[in-house]
Amino acid sequence: MDLPTVPLPSKVRHHLYLGFKEALHNVVKHAGATEVWLRLKIDSRQLTLVIEDNGRGFQLGAGAATGEDGLVNLGQRMSEIGGSFQQQSEPGQGTRTVLVAPLEPGL
Repeated sequence: MDLPTVPLPSKVRHHLYLGFKEALHNVVKHAGATEVWLRLKIDSRQLTLVIEDNGRGFQLGAGAATGEDGLVNLGQRMSEIGGSFQQQSEPGQGTRTVLVAPLEPGL
């Protein structure tokens, strides 16, 4: 399968890269996962990157003990480029992180 060539503005590339790096760092540092799945979807309006692991998971909203300052920063980073960030996790059920970045109209 061929992936389409999609030019991204440098600011979008930068924030998406740093968000992706942070999500993978969290898997390595906190999850205790044995598997990580990456999914990339591109349509006419947005690029969606999903990072999912089979690690220990955590209770969302548990505060500083789970490093949620980094999660707040991730949300702010994606918001700055007009994108979004979502995370789903439950103790013992792994974590799913979704980063969405907008594509410029007509690309």
